[in-house]
Amino acid sequence: MSAALPPPPAEPWARRWGRELFGTPWRALASLVLLLLIVWAAAHALDWGVLRAVFQPDAEACRMPGRGACWGVIAEKWRPLLFGRYPYEAQWRPAVAVVLLSAVTLLSAWPRSWRWWLAPLWLVALGAFVVLMFGGVAGLAAVPTNRWGGLPLTIGLAVIGLALAFPLALLLALGRRSRWPAARALCATYIELVR
Repeated sequence: MSAALPPPPAEPWARRWGRELFGTPWRALASLVLLLLIVWAAAHALDWGVLRAVFQPDAEACRMPGRGACWGVIAEKWRPLLFGRYPYEAQWRPAVAVVLLSAVTLLSAWPRSWRWWLAPLWLVALGAFVVLMFGGVAGLAAVPTNRWGGLPLTIGLAVIGLALAFPLALLLALGRRSRWPAARALCATYIELVR
């Protein structure tokens, strides 16, 4: 029986990256072209988004030729952008709902919090989100869905979409390995069309 050998010394990251990015002439050319594209795009984004941008809410200044981004609209219309047409006096509700869902999402991204209590916490957060957004209970005024918009609606739809996408993906993966040819073909076709 031979003695166990220690692992080989780790290659420094700079040398490994250099070999990956510039190991052959084609890789070196592709890396340089991509680097130039990134620098060009960053320079144009900086010029448009900061250097030639208009920061005050002035429509005439925004319409002038050669101007960049018009950030004044953000300062002027931040409430409709964040809350849509949700009633002004009740905008604390979607703000709290967004904070709740964001906190539970961040907590879920931390592996140490993957415990038995995370699933019930998600149910409580989703229930609180629905109660806060709809209202009509506990003295909260009811708000119809056609008044919803902005960040709360986006985050709510994203969470619901992700929650429904995982079981659907699992069913499609199992269906693709099914013994039934029709189910296998249907699942594989759906997966390939979406992909």
